[in-house]
Amino acid sequence: MKQVAPEADATLHAIGQALREGGHEVLFMPSGLDLPQRLAVEFVDLVFNLSTGVGGGSRQTLVPAMLEAMGVAFTGSIVWRAP
Repeated sequence: MKQVAPEADATLHAIGQALREGGHEVLFMPSGLDLPQRLAVEFVDLVFNLSTGVGGGSRQTLVPAMLEAMGVAFTGSIVWRAP
């Protein structure tokens, strides 16, 4: 798993704690090309997407694209929608 800066790690855990306090179950999952396989074995209602990307060019769109293709609801920007 990729290391995150301590301040980013603290932010992730603060968000997770706030969600738990709101009655939600929280599972931290690193973004990566194996995300579809990992999501296939977990039941999720929503992905709170804080990914900064995977891979090279256009990396910020990869996680939302995978989530959209799988039909998983998520927060954050969409990949692209036709006007």
